[in-house]
Amino acid sequence: MVVGGGAAGCNVLLGSSGEGPGSGTDIADVSRSAEPADPDEIGTVQNFGVPTASHVEVGTAVEYGVHPPVGGDHYVIWQDCGVYDEPIRTELGVHSQEHGAVWITYDEDALEPGEIETLADLYRPGDFVLVSPMENLPAPVVASAWGAQVVVEDPEAPELEEFLREFDRAVTTPEHGGPCSGAYSGTEAEFEEDGDLIEDLVEEHG
Repeated sequence: MVVGGGAAGCNVLLGSSGEGPGSGTDIADVSRSAEPADPDEIGTVQNFGVPTASHVEVGTAVEYGVHPPVGGDHYVIWQDCGVYDEPIRTELGVHSQEHGAVWITYDEDALEPGEIETLADLYRPGDFVLVSPMENLPAPVVASAWGAQVVVEDPEAPELEEFLREFDRAVTTPEHGGPCSGAYSGTEAEFEEDGDLIEDLVEEHG
């Protein structure tokens, strides 16, 4: 279930200096695609090439070269920004990234309940931020935007706030200005059961 949802529309870009991604944080000298995030680069923003950003048929399972994804092919509908206590459908989250969302994923087995709450508090109504658990992460917490990612061990790591300031609604995303609400707000498990709703959303946004 969703704990918090995004506000409608697109708000003014926060924290962008106009000098390119990661200007407020350390950036690894990498530009690559189809490679996993390096868990040894704790706290360092890694940049990735995103070769394609096409719409695929809803229900298709896209294979992403980076886990968690930092962009790529996705569904025509997106995931509403907010805090989720269960995994969300990856292809929906990637579309939200295309609109400028930062997706904070965490290993719920590696964190205490209070630490998960700390991550949830990083989302404020109107932010372009997704927070959700995810399996097989390279670190307890991974924040991913379109073409960029940072891995951290501590939910209170200052690099998370810096990453959010830099990449929440970043102008470098392919569909900057797109919404992060008004589409789908269910979990991955609910997605499998919401066929009629999904069809309606596809018709509306397709």
